[in-house]
Amino acid sequence: GNIQNSGVELVLNATPVRTGKLTWDIAFNFGHNKNKVIKLSEDVKTAYLGGGFGRSATPVVTEGGSYGDLAAFKWAKNTDGSYVVNPTTGLPVSTTVQEHIGSFNPKATFGITNTISYGKFTLRALVDGRIGGIIVSGSEMNMAFNGTPEVTAKNREISEGWKLTSSSPAITSQQFWQTVSGGRYGWGEFFAYDATNIRLRELSLGYPIPVPTSLKFKARIAFVARNVFFIYRGSSLMNIPGIGKRKMSFDPDMALGNGNYQGIQYYSMPSTRSLGLNLQLTF
Repeated sequence: GNIQNSGVELVLNATPVRTGKLTWDIAFNFGHNKNKVIKLSEDVKTAYLGGGFGRSATPVVTEGGSYGDLAAFKWAKNTDGSYVVNPTTGLPVSTTVQEHIGSFNPKATFGITNTISYGKFTLRALVDGRIGGIIVSGSEMNMAFNGTPEVTAKNREISEGWKLTSSSPAITSQQFWQTVSGGRYGWGEFFAYDATNIRLRELSLGYPIPVPTSLKFKARIAFVARNVFFIYRGSSLMNIPGIGKRKMSFDPDMALGNGNYQGIQYYSMPSTRSLGLNLQLTF
């Protein structure tokens, strides 16, 4: 096979403030990478890298595509771009084959570190994130079949009159979500999210501990918090009639998958926030 890669990496450092007891330093890094599959082989033009057709989504490489592409069953569309709805049941109709829904690779990654020193105190804050790329939540897909996600609580009664089109029969939430979730492996497009996220990755506040010079070492104590909170998280790709878009409720950094099988999340462990004190001794 032949894959063409191109990318940009940028690192900037600046000191906006340096006066008296106050110093403010900024470090910024930015990375962008893209690739294109030029050629596989004479006999193979498309290769599925894991998961298979029964799963929520499948990593796939195709000549002219890119490494990181994901294929999944989607909500079929008419020639005018409108969604296909079964006129008898009122339920959505699936595509007959898995189709491209996006790439698990981000378009860009970045990090901004602010270090502010005032007197002997030093405050450091790291904000980082990824822009673009998608992730399919197999966890939500599984739970939607059982009616446990919050989104499934809406339109549970047919008397509420949930119609996917103005002329289609009314359906219930159970009918809809059990159709698109398909039990364990369903239509990945309905559970695909924009994996864009920005978070306060690390926050620390440090102060040197006074130590007699006769002890011949220096001491510093710092309060450190990691994975503090999200500033922004992406939403679902689909804007479902009567539902709208859903905010991503999980941490895309914790998605299951390595090697080629990436971009699909199945019951991965939740991310954790840590708070602590760091004592540093320098001899």
